[in-house]
Amino acid sequence: PLTGHINPMVSVAEASRAQGADIAWAGHPTALGRSVPPDHTLYPLDEPDQLSGTVASQALGSAVGYQRYKHLIEDVYVPLAEALVAGVAEATRVFRPDAIIADQYAYAGAIVAEQCGLPWVTSAPSGTSVIDNLASVPKVRAWRDDALAELASSHGVDRPIFMSPTLALAYTLPDLVAGPLLDGPIEFVGPAFTHRSDAVAFPWDALDARPLVFVALGTVHSDAGGRFFREVLAAARDWDIQV
Repeated sequence: PLTGHINPMVSVAEASRAQGADIAWAGHPTALGRSVPPDHTLYPLDEPDQLSGTVASQALGSAVGYQRYKHLIEDVYVPLAEALVAGVAEATRVFRPDAIIADQYAYAGAIVAEQCGLPWVTSAPSGTSVIDNLASVPKVRAWRDDALAELASSHGVDRPIFMSPTLALAYTLPDLVAGPLLDGPIEFVGPAFTHRSDAVAFPWDALDARPLVFVALGTVHSDAGGRFFREVLAAARDWDIQV
């Protein structure tokens, strides 16, 4: 249900359709309806309120650091997978795809692909999603891997589901990614903007010729950005840029 995770996949879907592929989506109709063109096939899944992006952000409360990461896995992503897996399995049975593209944190897609013996591709929603952010904290990484292994095992899957062994799409460029990369084949496809919905108004006329820096924390982390954004603005105050 996270718009920022869906948007780049619209570009992938349209590029695939242009090459003759048949595309179908399985997910929450409200979130998909904001981003996915109306002529795409959609298999709507139930929308539990407690898993919306806004509620997920609020649920994290004042948690910080790895405590926040633990909440994300336990209270957002694992319950989301449990809520989606049956619907994704049914959509897969009906549509009979040759492959599944799954958001990196929508583990239901990976689980169903493994159950059906289908190749699957990871859609990494941000540049940091392909960085091994837990390389320096092996105990935290081991905890995450165990939590996802338990989730996968409960659905009869005994292979890792965090990242596809076949391919991961990263919507950025290697020069913009700092840190050790996750294991596995990663394709840096650059920004994915085509066919994106432009339903939200933006004051384009306020932009001028100065370099533009866009700063965002994404749907789930937006409520934690108060101090962060103040510090960004303070740091940029003396630069000849727009933020």
